[in-house]
Amino acid sequence: MKKGIVLGSLALLLISGLTSCLSMSIDEQTVKLRESMFSYEELLSAQINGKGKNYRLPSSDIDKILHPQVLAFDKAKEFLQTAELGKLYYFKTRAIFKGLKKSPDDKHYSMVYLKELGEGTVENDLFSIAYGVDTSILSVSCEDVVVSTLPEDANCLVTFYAYGYKIKNSPFSDSNIILRIRIARDIEKLFVASNFTIASGLHYITVNDTSLSSGQNIMMSLFTGGDMGNDSANVFDPIAYKIVDLFDAKAAMDKKDYRNDYTFPTIRVKYASELVFKGQTNTTISVSTSDNALTQRMDFSGRTSSIKTGDRVRVYFTIAKDPLEEWKVQAIERL
Repeated sequence: MKKGIVLGSLALLLISGLTSCLSMSIDEQTVKLRESMFSYEELLSAQINGKGKNYRLPSSDIDKILHPQVLAFDKAKEFLQTAELGKLYYFKTRAIFKGLKKSPDDKHYSMVYLKELGEGTVENDLFSIAYGVDTSILSVSCEDVVVSTLPEDANCLVTFYAYGYKIKNSPFSDSNIILRIRIARDIEKLFVASNFTIASGLHYITVNDTSLSSGQNIMMSLFTGGDMGNDSANVFDPIAYKIVDLFDAKAAMDKKDYRNDYTFPTIRVKYASELVFKGQTNTTISVSTSDNALTQRMDFSGRTSSIKTGDRVRVYFTIAKDPLEEWKVQAIERL
């Protein structure tokens, strides 16, 4: 009896998005979806049964039950466009959790903001965005039961499992495509917020700060020299900075924009470099490369009392030429 109640509750959570659709028309598509969902939820519940309220099924067991396609969620949406009507699919991706907001369309769901990982190493992907504009951030609907298992901090690596399907006349999507996160596992923190000393007027990114950046806003920022990125101007997000050697940042001051023969001197390009801290005088800090081959002075409107001379740090800064060189530090991370 108890097992039946548990199975029924889990199944109701998973098919809640179909309630309105089912009440309108019990056709072959919805029947097929309902049967598939109950079947998978029963298998998941059988593995959890008797192992305690706080037990979480590991990814290895989930993989064996769901047999998900390993596919970035933007690619999963493309796949569903041509998928068989009424057929249930499961997807799995390893992505960076950026934030969470309540769905504006349905109070029973939330929207998860995430950044898909591209080719190459995680570090290369995280810091590949030179201008702070990240078009790979997307929003995906999320079951309310998943919210409590998500990280409390932004910029965590998470393994997401989602179900998806295509159905005619869906009341939840204009495209008739549904993709919804069902499970989150294997959380890995990429940064420790307490290791950062942030410039005055900024705060470290939280799960409430991320939004989707529109193409119009990006182009406006490129040509006006305004703030760019997926966060408001007072948010510091370390992922938006490209890791470079200080010598390369110095050389970038005189580089022309690759798209034409002109420079955009007011664009503030975001970089991060691992350096040795030399000290602070008023609002100016001095840093150098580890071999002391290059020393650079930068503006920083914050207190560095927690950082000692000779400490290894990662400095997050912007460069511009307007018309003089401008080195402006947004944050210093203790390594």
